[in-house]
Amino acid sequence: MRDLADLRDRLDAAAAAYLARLGEPDGDVRASAAEAARGIEEFVRPGYAPLNVYVLPWRRFAALLGYAAGAVQPRDET
Repeated sequence: MRDLADLRDRLDAAAAAYLARLGEPDGDVRASAAEAARGIEEFVRPGYAPLNVYVLPWRRFAALLGYAAGAVQPRDET
């Protein structure tokens, strides 16, 4: 469970960085969000409800953050 807490903390940090940059993530934010999402995905176990109940909201959050971070196109600063 400690590994999961660490992944959740990294995901929180990526979300905070995403919001701090007003929805314009840099490569580090995208990479951190993707890494946390992959790590959280490893905790999902078919048929194991006690852990999944705890993990699934974070899985959804990671997917949404990854989608948002990947869908954003950088603004042209010129």
